Amino acid sequence: MSQPSRAQRIVDKLLSDERYKQSSVFSERVYRDEPIIRTGRQAYAKSTRSQANAPRRDDPRQTTMDLGDERTPFLRPRVPDVPRTARVTAPQAMPSRYRKMRSLARVGATRARTYSNGASRIFYAQAKYMEDFEDDFEGSCDYLQYFPTYEDMSNYQLRCYFSWRTRLRKGEVSPAPAAFLFLHAYELICGVGSMVGKEGYDELKAFFERYAGTSPAFDVHMNRWMHDYAIYYDVDPALVESQGGTDIIEAVSLIRRAETALLSQQGVAWPDKPLAGLPDPSSVLDALCKLSRYRADKSRFIRDHTDDVAWVAAHVFARMVDHCHKRRKTDYVDGLFGVATLSSYTVFPSAIFYAEKPHADTTYVMSASETYVCQRGFWWRKLPCRKVETNRELGALMHAIDARMRKAMGDNPLTTRTITLTCGKLTTGVTLRPLGGLLMLRNCSS
Repeated sequence: MSQPSRAQRIVDKLLSDERYKQSSVFSERVYRDEPIIRTGRQAYAKSTRSQANAPRRDDPRQTTMDLGDERTPFLRPRVPDVPRTARVTAPQAMPSRYRKMRSLARVGATRARTYSNGASRIFYAQAKYMEDFEDDFEGSCDYLQYFPTYEDMSNYQLRCYFSWRTRLRKGEVSPAPAAFLFLHAYELICGVGSMVGKEGYDELKAFFERYAGTSPAFDVHMNRWMHDYAIYYDVDPALVESQGGTDIIEAVSLIRRAETALLSQQGVAWPDKPLAGLPDPSSVLDALCKLSRYRADKSRFIRDHTDDVAWVAAHVFARMVDHCHKRRKTDYVDGLFGVATLSSYTVFPSAIFYAEKPHADTTYVMSASETYVCQRGFWWRKLPCRKVETNRELGALMHAIDARMRKAMGDNPLTTRTITLTCGKLTTGVTLRPLGGLLMLRNCSS
Protein backbone atom coordinates (compact mmCIF):
# COMPACT_ATOMS: atom_id res chain seq x y z
CA MET A 1 0.00 0.00 0.00
CA SER A 2 1.44 3.37 -1.13
CA GLN A 3 2.16 6.12 1.33
CA PRO A 4 0.02 9.37 1.08
CA SER A 5 1.76 12.30 -0.49
CA ARG A 6 3.05 15.22 1.49
CA ALA A 7 0.21 17.45 0.21
CA GLN A 8 -2.38 14.90 1.28
CA ARG A 9 -0.88 14.74 4.73
CA ILE A 10 -1.11 18.50 5.09
CA VAL A 11 -4.77 18.45 4.05
CA ASP A 12 -5.58 15.65 6.48
CA LYS A 13 -3.89 17.54 9.27
CA LEU A 14 -5.90 20.67 8.59
CA LEU A 15 -9.17 18.76 8.46
CA SER A 16 -8.44 17.05 11.76
CA ASP A 17 -8.09 20.39 13.53
CA GLU A 18 -11.37 21.40 15.28
CA ARG A 19 -10.78 25.10 14.70
CA TYR A 20 -10.92 24.71 10.96
CA LYS A 21 -13.90 22.36 11.03
CA GLN A 22 -16.05 25.11 12.58
CA SER A 23 -15.06 27.62 9.88
CA SER A 24 -17.55 28.55 7.11
CA VAL A 25 -14.95 27.60 4.56
CA PHE A 26 -15.57 23.94 5.29
CA SER A 27 -19.34 24.21 5.56
CA GLU A 28 -21.27 21.36 3.97
CA ARG A 29 -24.11 23.73 2.85
CA VAL A 30 -25.08 23.27 -0.78
CA TYR A 31 -26.64 26.12 -2.82
CA ARG A 32 -29.58 25.02 -4.90
CA ASP A 33 -32.86 26.39 -6.29
CA GLU A 34 -35.31 27.63 -3.69
CA PRO A 35 -39.02 28.47 -4.04
CA ILE A 36 -40.06 32.14 -4.48
CA ILE A 37 -41.43 33.39 -1.20
CA ARG A 38 -42.61 36.87 -2.53
CA THR A 39 -44.38 37.89 -5.70
CA GLY A 40 -43.04 40.63 -7.99
CA ARG A 41 -45.71 43.08 -6.79
CA GLN A 42 -44.65 42.47 -3.19
CA ALA A 43 -40.96 42.99 -4.02
CA TYR A 44 -41.74 46.25 -5.87
CA ALA A 45 -43.84 47.54 -2.98
CA LYS A 46 -41.01 46.81 -0.55
CA SER A 47 -38.41 48.64 -2.70
CA THR A 48 -40.77 51.65 -3.07
CA ARG A 49 -41.17 51.91 0.69
CA SER A 50 -37.42 51.77 1.22
CA GLN A 51 -36.86 54.58 -1.30
CA ALA A 52 -39.55 56.74 0.32
CA ASN A 53 -37.90 56.36 3.72
CA ALA A 54 -34.44 57.23 2.35
CA PRO A 55 -33.38 60.94 2.56
CA ARG A 56 -33.88 62.84 -0.72
CA ARG A 57 -31.04 64.59 -2.52
CA ASP A 58 -32.97 67.86 -2.54
CA ASP A 59 -33.84 67.58 1.17
CA PRO A 60 -32.97 71.02 2.61
CA ARG A 61 -31.87 69.27 5.82
CA GLN A 62 -29.36 67.12 3.96
CA THR A 63 -25.81 68.27 3.48
CA THR A 64 -22.45 66.62 3.09
CA MET A 65 -19.31 66.39 5.13
CA ASP A 66 -15.86 65.90 3.69
CA LEU A 67 -14.18 62.70 4.88
CA GLY A 68 -10.96 62.53 2.95
CA ASP A 69 -11.78 61.46 -0.61
CA GLU A 70 -15.42 60.68 0.20
CA ARG A 71 -18.36 63.00 0.80
CA THR A 72 -20.78 61.46 3.30
CA PRO A 73 -24.31 62.86 3.57
CA PHE A 74 -25.84 63.55 6.94
CA LEU A 75 -28.98 65.30 8.10
CA ARG A 76 -29.19 68.49 10.06
CA PRO A 77 -31.69 68.58 12.89
CA ARG A 78 -35.21 69.07 11.60
CA VAL A 79 -36.60 72.57 11.99
CA PRO A 80 -40.14 72.61 13.35
CA ASP A 81 -42.65 73.28 10.59
CA VAL A 82 -44.05 76.81 10.57
CA PRO A 83 -47.59 77.36 9.27
CA ARG A 84 -47.53 78.77 5.73
CA THR A 85 -49.73 81.71 6.66
CA ALA A 86 -47.22 82.81 9.28
CA ARG A 87 -44.18 82.71 6.99
CA VAL A 88 -45.19 85.76 4.91
CA THR A 89 -46.56 88.82 6.57
CA ALA A 90 -49.41 90.77 5.04
CA PRO A 91 -47.32 93.58 3.40
CA GLN A 92 -45.10 90.97 1.68
CA ALA A 93 -47.96 88.86 0.34
CA MET A 94 -47.99 88.57 -3.46
CA PRO A 95 -51.06 90.26 -4.97
CA SER A 96 -53.19 87.96 -7.07
CA ARG A 97 -52.88 90.36 -10.02
CA TYR A 98 -49.35 89.08 -10.65
CA ARG A 99 -50.47 85.45 -10.82
CA LYS A 100 -53.20 86.32 -13.29
CA MET A 101 -50.70 88.25 -15.39
CA ARG A 102 -48.34 85.28 -15.54
CA SER A 103 -51.19 83.01 -16.57
CA LEU A 104 -51.51 85.03 -19.80
CA ALA A 105 -48.12 83.66 -20.88
CA ARG A 106 -49.32 80.06 -20.81
CA VAL A 107 -49.90 78.58 -24.25
CA GLY A 108 -51.24 75.10 -23.60
CA ALA A 109 -48.69 73.54 -21.28
CA THR A 110 -45.71 75.51 -22.53
CA ARG A 111 -44.40 79.02 -22.07
CA ALA A 112 -42.99 81.21 -24.86
CA ARG A 113 -39.33 81.87 -24.21
CA THR A 114 -38.12 83.38 -27.46
CA TYR A 115 -38.18 87.01 -28.57
CA SER A 116 -40.27 86.28 -31.63
CA ASN A 117 -43.65 87.72 -32.50
CA GLY A 118 -45.21 85.30 -30.02
CA ALA A 119 -43.16 86.64 -27.11
CA SER A 120 -43.91 90.23 -28.19
CA ARG A 121 -47.60 89.43 -28.29
CA ILE A 122 -47.46 87.93 -24.79
CA PHE A 123 -45.59 90.98 -23.51
CA TYR A 124 -48.21 93.29 -25.04
CA ALA A 125 -51.09 91.29 -23.51
CA GLN A 126 -49.48 91.36 -20.09
CA ALA A 127 -48.64 95.06 -20.38
CA LYS A 128 -52.23 95.95 -21.27
CA TYR A 129 -53.49 93.84 -18.37
CA MET A 130 -51.16 95.64 -15.93
CA GLU A 131 -51.63 99.05 -17.58
CA ASP A 132 -53.30 100.77 -14.60
CA PHE A 133 -51.85 98.55 -11.85
CA GLU A 134 -50.13 100.19 -8.87
CA ASP A 135 -48.01 98.68 -6.12
CA ASP A 136 -46.55 100.09 -2.90
CA PHE A 137 -43.82 97.53 -2.30
CA GLU A 138 -40.79 98.90 -0.45
CA GLY A 139 -37.78 97.26 -1.98
CA SER A 140 -34.97 97.64 -4.50
CA CYS A 141 -32.97 95.33 -6.70
CA ASP A 142 -30.15 95.31 -9.24
CA TYR A 143 -31.69 93.74 -12.34
CA LEU A 144 -29.67 93.18 -15.52
CA GLN A 145 -31.38 91.66 -18.55
CA TYR A 146 -31.24 92.07 -22.33
CA PHE A 147 -34.72 92.57 -23.81
CA PRO A 148 -36.39 92.45 -20.36
CA THR A 149 -39.98 91.23 -20.11
CA TYR A 150 -42.30 90.45 -17.23
CA GLU A 151 -41.78 86.72 -17.74
CA ASP A 152 -38.03 87.07 -17.19
CA MET A 153 -38.49 88.70 -13.79
CA SER A 154 -38.97 87.07 -10.42
CA ASN A 155 -41.89 87.99 -8.21
CA TYR A 156 -39.65 90.21 -6.12
CA GLN A 157 -38.33 92.00 -9.21
CA LEU A 158 -41.85 92.46 -10.55
CA ARG A 159 -42.97 94.12 -7.34
CA CYS A 160 -39.91 96.38 -7.37
CA TYR A 161 -40.61 97.40 -10.99
CA PHE A 162 -44.30 98.16 -10.64
CA SER A 163 -43.71 100.07 -7.41
CA TRP A 164 -41.04 102.14 -9.17
CA ARG A 165 -43.40 102.74 -12.11
CA THR A 166 -46.13 103.85 -9.72
CA ARG A 167 -43.83 106.44 -8.16
CA LEU A 168 -42.65 107.55 -11.63
CA ARG A 169 -46.21 108.21 -12.80
CA LYS A 170 -46.74 110.32 -9.71
CA GLY A 171 -43.78 112.51 -10.64
CA GLU A 172 -41.14 110.98 -8.37
CA VAL A 173 -37.84 110.35 -10.16
CA SER A 174 -35.88 107.65 -8.33
CA PRO A 175 -32.86 105.57 -9.43
CA ALA A 176 -33.69 102.40 -11.32
CA PRO A 177 -31.79 99.62 -13.09
CA ALA A 178 -31.31 100.05 -16.83
CA ALA A 179 -33.57 97.05 -17.44
CA PHE A 180 -36.46 98.88 -15.74
CA LEU A 181 -35.90 101.86 -18.04
CA PHE A 182 -35.97 99.70 -21.16
CA LEU A 183 -39.06 97.85 -19.99
CA HIS A 184 -40.95 101.09 -19.40
CA ALA A 185 -39.82 102.39 -22.80
CA TYR A 186 -41.29 99.24 -24.38
CA GLU A 187 -44.59 100.01 -22.69
CA LEU A 188 -44.64 103.59 -23.99
CA ILE A 189 -43.83 102.72 -27.61
CA CYS A 190 -46.58 100.07 -27.49
CA GLY A 191 -49.03 102.69 -26.28
CA VAL A 192 -49.41 101.23 -22.80
CA GLY A 193 -50.29 103.76 -20.14
CA SER A 194 -50.50 106.77 -22.47
CA MET A 195 -52.34 108.04 -25.51
CA VAL A 196 -50.55 107.50 -28.81
CA GLY A 197 -49.64 110.55 -30.85
CA LYS A 198 -48.32 113.87 -29.61
CA GLU A 199 -49.23 113.11 -25.98
CA GLY A 200 -47.36 109.82 -26.07
CA TYR A 201 -44.39 111.43 -27.79
CA ASP A 202 -44.20 114.14 -25.13
CA GLU A 203 -44.33 111.52 -22.36
CA LEU A 204 -41.63 109.44 -24.04
CA LYS A 205 -39.47 112.54 -24.45
CA ALA A 206 -40.00 113.59 -20.81
CA PHE A 207 -39.10 110.09 -19.63
CA PHE A 208 -35.90 110.18 -21.70
CA GLU A 209 -34.93 113.61 -20.36
CA ARG A 210 -35.35 112.39 -16.78
CA TYR A 211 -33.05 109.40 -17.20
CA ALA A 212 -30.70 110.55 -19.97
CA GLY A 213 -27.12 109.60 -19.18
CA THR A 214 -28.07 106.61 -17.03
CA SER A 215 -26.76 104.19 -19.62
CA PRO A 216 -25.04 104.84 -22.99
CA ALA A 217 -27.11 102.11 -24.61
CA PHE A 218 -30.31 103.64 -23.25
CA ASP A 219 -29.44 107.04 -24.77
CA VAL A 220 -28.67 105.57 -28.20
CA HIS A 221 -31.81 103.45 -28.41
CA MET A 222 -34.13 106.13 -27.04
CA ASN A 223 -33.04 108.63 -29.71
CA ARG A 224 -33.91 106.13 -32.44
CA TRP A 225 -37.19 105.04 -30.78
CA MET A 226 -38.38 108.62 -30.39
CA HIS A 227 -37.66 109.19 -34.08
CA ASP A 228 -39.58 106.03 -35.03
CA TYR A 229 -42.43 106.87 -32.64
CA ALA A 230 -43.05 110.09 -34.54
CA ILE A 231 -43.09 108.17 -37.83
CA TYR A 232 -45.32 105.33 -36.66
CA TYR A 233 -47.88 107.46 -34.82
CA ASP A 234 -47.80 110.43 -37.25
CA VAL A 235 -46.38 113.09 -34.93
CA ASP A 236 -45.76 116.56 -36.33
CA PRO A 237 -42.24 116.49 -37.90
CA ALA A 238 -41.54 119.96 -36.48
CA LEU A 239 -41.52 118.43 -32.98
CA VAL A 240 -39.02 115.70 -33.88
CA GLU A 241 -35.37 116.29 -33.13
CA SER A 242 -32.91 115.56 -35.93
CA GLN A 243 -31.02 112.28 -35.92
CA GLY A 244 -27.44 111.50 -36.81
CA GLY A 245 -26.77 111.93 -40.53
CA THR A 246 -29.65 114.34 -41.08
CA ASP A 247 -27.29 117.22 -41.90
CA ILE A 248 -25.63 115.18 -44.64
CA ILE A 249 -28.98 114.14 -46.09
CA GLU A 250 -30.17 117.75 -46.16
CA ALA A 251 -26.92 118.91 -47.78
CA VAL A 252 -27.09 116.24 -50.50
CA SER A 253 -30.71 117.19 -51.17
CA LEU A 254 -29.70 120.85 -51.60
CA ILE A 255 -26.88 120.26 -54.09
CA ARG A 256 -29.06 117.74 -55.96
CA ARG A 257 -31.76 120.41 -56.39
CA ALA A 258 -29.07 122.82 -57.54
CA GLU A 259 -27.79 120.27 -60.06
CA THR A 260 -31.30 119.65 -61.41
CA ALA A 261 -31.89 123.39 -61.84
CA LEU A 262 -28.54 123.87 -63.62
CA LEU A 263 -29.22 121.02 -66.07
CA SER A 264 -32.74 122.26 -66.82
CA GLN A 265 -31.55 125.77 -67.77
CA GLN A 266 -28.29 125.36 -69.57
CA GLY A 267 -26.48 128.42 -70.89
CA VAL A 268 -27.22 130.59 -67.85
CA ALA A 269 -24.02 131.93 -66.25
CA TRP A 270 -24.69 131.08 -62.62
CA PRO A 271 -23.98 132.51 -60.09
CA ASP A 272 -23.33 135.70 -62.11
CA LYS A 273 -27.02 135.70 -62.99
CA PRO A 274 -29.82 134.46 -60.71
CA LEU A 275 -31.45 131.18 -61.68
CA ALA A 276 -34.88 129.99 -60.58
CA GLY A 277 -34.74 127.02 -58.22
CA LEU A 278 -31.10 127.56 -57.32
CA PRO A 279 -29.99 128.41 -53.79
CA ASP A 280 -27.65 131.29 -53.16
CA PRO A 281 -23.87 130.61 -53.39
CA SER A 282 -23.41 130.80 -49.60
CA SER A 283 -25.94 127.96 -49.10
CA VAL A 284 -24.10 125.87 -51.69
CA LEU A 285 -20.80 126.51 -49.91
CA ASP A 286 -22.31 125.52 -46.57
CA ALA A 287 -23.62 122.26 -48.09
CA LEU A 288 -20.27 121.48 -49.71
CA CYS A 289 -18.48 122.07 -46.41
CA LYS A 290 -20.80 119.61 -44.63
CA LEU A 291 -20.32 116.98 -47.32
CA SER A 292 -16.58 117.43 -47.66
CA ARG A 293 -14.16 115.12 -45.86
CA TYR A 294 -11.95 118.20 -45.56
CA ARG A 295 -13.21 120.38 -42.70
CA ALA A 296 -13.47 123.54 -44.74
CA ASP A 297 -15.66 125.18 -42.11
CA LYS A 298 -12.66 125.14 -39.76
CA SER A 299 -10.53 127.18 -42.16
CA ARG A 300 -9.91 130.71 -40.94
CA PHE A 301 -9.43 131.92 -44.52
CA ILE A 302 -12.88 130.66 -45.53
CA ARG A 303 -14.48 132.25 -42.47
CA ASP A 304 -12.83 135.60 -43.27
CA HIS A 305 -13.66 135.48 -47.01
CA THR A 306 -16.96 133.60 -47.07
CA ASP A 307 -18.53 135.52 -49.94
CA ASP A 308 -15.47 135.15 -52.19
CA VAL A 309 -15.04 131.46 -51.48
CA ALA A 310 -18.78 130.90 -52.02
CA TRP A 311 -18.52 132.62 -55.42
CA VAL A 312 -15.61 130.38 -56.47
CA ALA A 313 -17.24 127.21 -55.08
CA ALA A 314 -20.47 127.95 -56.97
CA HIS A 315 -18.59 128.35 -60.26
CA VAL A 316 -16.61 125.16 -59.68
CA PHE A 317 -19.78 123.23 -58.81
CA ALA A 318 -21.60 124.49 -61.92
CA ARG A 319 -18.69 123.55 -64.20
CA MET A 320 -18.37 120.08 -62.62
CA VAL A 321 -22.09 119.46 -63.09
CA ASP A 322 -21.89 120.45 -66.76
CA HIS A 323 -18.72 118.43 -67.36
CA CYS A 324 -20.07 115.21 -65.78
CA HIS A 325 -23.38 115.53 -67.61
CA LYS A 326 -21.66 115.82 -71.01
CA ARG A 327 -18.64 113.54 -70.54
CA ARG A 328 -19.82 110.92 -68.05
CA LYS A 329 -22.61 108.39 -67.81
CA THR A 330 -23.29 109.46 -64.22
CA ASP A 331 -24.15 112.95 -63.08
CA TYR A 332 -21.92 114.73 -60.60
CA VAL A 333 -23.96 114.26 -57.40
CA ASP A 334 -24.80 110.64 -58.27
CA GLY A 335 -21.11 109.94 -58.71
CA LEU A 336 -20.29 111.40 -55.31
CA PHE A 337 -23.09 110.02 -53.13
CA GLY A 338 -25.00 107.52 -55.24
CA VAL A 339 -28.47 107.71 -56.69
CA ALA A 340 -31.63 108.34 -54.69
CA THR A 341 -32.68 105.16 -52.89
CA LEU A 342 -35.78 103.47 -51.53
CA SER A 343 -34.71 100.96 -48.88
CA SER A 344 -36.56 98.84 -46.33
CA TYR A 345 -36.84 100.33 -42.86
CA THR A 346 -37.41 98.71 -39.46
CA VAL A 347 -39.30 100.71 -36.87
CA PHE A 348 -38.29 100.34 -33.22
CA PRO A 349 -35.22 98.14 -33.74
CA SER A 350 -33.79 96.41 -30.65
CA ALA A 351 -37.11 96.86 -28.86
CA ILE A 352 -39.97 94.55 -27.93
CA PHE A 353 -42.82 96.04 -29.92
CA TYR A 354 -46.20 94.63 -30.90
CA ALA A 355 -49.18 96.12 -32.72
CA GLU A 356 -52.62 94.53 -32.67
CA LYS A 357 -53.06 95.08 -36.41
CA PRO A 358 -50.78 96.06 -39.32
CA HIS A 359 -50.20 99.75 -39.86
CA ALA A 360 -52.35 101.37 -42.54
CA ASP A 361 -50.69 102.48 -45.77
CA THR A 362 -49.30 105.96 -45.30
CA THR A 363 -46.54 108.38 -46.28
CA TYR A 364 -44.72 110.36 -43.63
CA VAL A 365 -42.59 113.29 -44.80
CA MET A 366 -39.96 113.95 -42.18
CA SER A 367 -38.33 116.67 -44.33
CA ALA A 368 -37.89 117.63 -47.96
CA SER A 369 -35.12 115.05 -48.24
CA GLU A 370 -36.41 112.24 -45.99
CA THR A 371 -39.68 110.37 -46.55
CA TYR A 372 -41.07 107.17 -45.01
CA VAL A 373 -43.66 105.02 -46.75
CA CYS A 374 -45.71 102.16 -45.29
CA GLN A 375 -47.26 99.66 -47.67
CA ARG A 376 -49.02 96.48 -46.53
CA GLY A 377 -47.40 96.70 -43.12
CA PHE A 378 -43.85 97.11 -44.44
CA TRP A 379 -41.90 100.35 -44.06
CA TRP A 380 -39.64 101.98 -46.65
CA ARG A 381 -37.31 104.95 -46.46
CA LYS A 382 -36.65 107.38 -49.33
CA LEU A 383 -33.34 109.22 -49.31
CA PRO A 384 -31.69 111.48 -51.92
CA CYS A 385 -28.47 109.43 -51.77
CA ARG A 386 -27.16 105.97 -51.10
CA LYS A 387 -24.08 106.99 -49.09
CA VAL A 388 -24.86 108.99 -45.97
CA GLU A 389 -21.28 110.03 -45.26
CA THR A 390 -18.75 112.71 -46.16
CA ASN A 391 -16.94 112.37 -49.48
CA ARG A 392 -13.17 112.20 -49.93
CA GLU A 393 -13.10 113.47 -53.54
CA LEU A 394 -15.19 116.47 -52.63
CA GLY A 395 -12.86 117.04 -49.70
CA ALA A 396 -9.84 117.13 -52.03
CA LEU A 397 -11.62 119.67 -54.24
CA MET A 398 -12.51 121.93 -51.30
CA HIS A 399 -8.98 121.68 -49.93
CA ALA A 400 -7.56 122.71 -53.32
CA ILE A 401 -9.91 125.71 -53.51
CA ASP A 402 -8.89 126.77 -50.02
CA ALA A 403 -5.17 126.38 -50.67
CA ARG A 404 -5.11 128.02 -54.11
CA MET A 405 -7.24 130.95 -53.02
CA ARG A 406 -4.90 131.61 -50.11
CA LYS A 407 -2.05 131.85 -52.60
CA ALA A 408 -4.11 133.82 -55.15
CA MET A 409 -5.11 136.51 -52.65
CA GLY A 410 -1.50 137.67 -52.28
CA ASP A 411 -0.66 140.90 -50.51
CA ASN A 412 -3.23 143.03 -52.39
CA PRO A 413 -6.66 141.38 -52.26
CA LEU A 414 -8.43 144.54 -53.47
CA THR A 415 -7.41 144.07 -57.12
CA THR A 416 -9.92 142.51 -59.50
CA ARG A 417 -8.29 139.72 -61.48
CA THR A 418 -9.12 136.67 -63.55
CA ILE A 419 -8.65 133.27 -61.93
CA THR A 420 -8.36 130.12 -63.99
CA LEU A 421 -9.86 126.95 -62.48
CA THR A 422 -8.33 123.76 -63.84
CA CYS A 423 -9.39 120.25 -62.88
CA GLY A 424 -7.85 117.71 -65.20
CA LYS A 425 -9.05 118.58 -68.73
CA LEU A 426 -11.70 120.93 -67.34
CA THR A 427 -10.64 124.59 -67.48
CA THR A 428 -12.72 127.72 -67.00
CA GLY A 429 -12.05 131.38 -66.30
CA VAL A 430 -13.71 133.24 -63.47
CA THR A 431 -13.54 137.01 -62.94
CA LEU A 432 -13.99 137.73 -59.27
CA ARG A 433 -14.14 140.80 -57.15
CA PRO A 434 -11.42 141.63 -54.64
CA LEU A 435 -9.27 138.61 -55.51
CA GLY A 436 -5.97 138.35 -57.27
CA GLY A 437 -3.62 135.76 -58.71
CA LEU A 438 -4.00 132.49 -60.54
CA LEU A 439 -5.94 129.60 -59.01
CA MET A 440 -4.97 126.19 -60.39
CA LEU A 441 -6.75 123.03 -59.25
CA ARG A 442 -4.54 120.12 -60.16
CA ASN A 443 -4.71 116.40 -59.38
CA CYS A 444 -8.34 116.65 -58.31
CA SER A 445 -10.81 113.92 -59.18
CA SER A 446 -13.49 115.15 -61.53
